[in-house]
Amino acid sequence: MTVRPASPEAHIGTYYAVAFGALGFVLPFFSLWLDARGMSPGMIGVTVAAPSVAMILTTVLIGRRIDGLGEPRAGIVLLNAAVLVLNAALVFAHGEWAILVLWTLGGMMLHAAMPASDALALDVTRRRGTDWARLRMFGSIGFVVAVLVGGALFERLGLELFLGMLIATSALRLLASARLPSARAPAARGPKRLSDDASGVPPVDEPTVERAAGESLYRPGVLLTLAGAALINASHAFFYAFGLLVWTRAGVGETLGGVLWGAGVVAEVALMWRFGAIARRVSARACLLLAGAAGLVRWSITAFEPGVGWLLFAQSLHAATFGLMFLSTASFIARRVASHDAVRGQSLSATFAASTMAGATWGVGWVYEDHGAGAAYLCMAALCALGMTLVGASYRTALD
Repeated sequence: MTVRPASPEAHIGTYYAVAFGALGFVLPFFSLWLDARGMSPGMIGVTVAAPSVAMILTTVLIGRRIDGLGEPRAGIVLLNAAVLVLNAALVFAHGEWAILVLWTLGGMMLHAAMPASDALALDVTRRRGTDWARLRMFGSIGFVVAVLVGGALFERLGLELFLGMLIATSALRLLASARLPSARAPAARGPKRLSDDASGVPPVDEPTVERAAGESLYRPGVLLTLAGAALINASHAFFYAFGLLVWTRAGVGETLGGVLWGAGVVAEVALMWRFGAIARRVSARACLLLAGAAGLVRWSITAFEPGVGWLLFAQSLHAATFGLMFLSTASFIARRVASHDAVRGQSLSATFAASTMAGATWGVGWVYEDHGAGAAYLCMAALCALGMTLVGASYRTALD
């Protein structure tokens, strides 16, 4: 019996599941680990934000170097290998500054690998006529499973397990990256053509995309849209850095906290499954406005210490505040960048997101320390309002 090799999409889906599963074991619990080591909320905010600050200066440059390789997979593997080494070095780190330096360098490499993997996946699925959003969905599934398992493990076995899980999941991510397909995967069938401002699968008129590359990436309408999306994304800063810490201090255990966190990602998965249908009816920028409005509601509810029922509702809005925002932004920028500049384009978008996330995380740590969680969440709602304003302003430009 002949065993058929796994498809490129299978390897991409596996990488997304492993890569974001690794994040699920780390992101919600990192602040708890730092808090257990005696770090202040302000310093926790600085540590969480530092990789984003570093990647602002490096990701587009790294993306350009990966584009120069002509094969994104090689760059992704190298970056994941560096992340593994730096995370392993945390075992020997003593003191806040050692943790800060190693976490910043590792996070910088990981930030650079993310847009590179998205660019590769977008290119392969566009050429083969398959659905990128449904592949990206496996990342969200991996994340939510890891959050639920991690919450139960850490509550029962303690946060001493954190570094071991960080290193093990980093190793798995490196192995999965080595199985990624080539960006030159052969086309399976003719891709679909989308309307001009659709936010689903990237366009497939390659000559048109090639002509649009370069200057169009820096047009005012594009930059306003990316900046607005970045601010909506940055509204998650307090939740990502302190959400589980706030819940545990309010009496919510790590297990229930993992369930609450996971509920938002389950909603995100459902949206990703239906994103293609949404994209055929709603433009990318309209999706971003919807994501911003959902953020206003979500963070306003969370600011007033709601019960578990209201928290579950607020968490379900993660489908829009992150899922809809992320897919719309990635597809929006993919339309305007040629394949040979794909990593650079996604890296520019990631740099916008990281710069705003870093500033929000740094600032909100001090707001939380001085004024409490309610004031911090209201600041996040204000970021959504500002993001919607910028996206709305893009409609007054000559953006095609």
